[in-house]
Amino acid sequence: MRFGDLEQVAESRTVNISQRGLYVCMSTPRPIGTHVQFELQLGSGERFHVQGVVVRTVPDPDDPSPDPQALPGMGVFLTSTCAGWTRFVEELESRREDQAAG
Repeated sequence: MRFGDLEQVAESRTVNISQRGLYVCMSTPRPIGTHVQFELQLGSGERFHVQGVVVRTVPDPDDPSPDPQALPGMGVFLTSTCAGWTRFVEELESRREDQAAG
């Protein structure tokens, strides 16, 4: 993951993925408005390059009583995705539906 000026690099773990966004777990989330670039690599070796902007942080610095159980991280709205992203997310959603039904 690269931030803002793209000089800063950090590894992170993505726990929630959708067509238009990601939730990224990290101990020190970047502030709302920060531009980010990601390279997501799957176990199969397939890679996706996406770009976005931070729209939510956990814990919220303005929350007087944050949830101590919440996973620290940030919500990112995707502004640019690469070829194959839509197919990948549709496959994930299909698997989730199958697991919920099964």
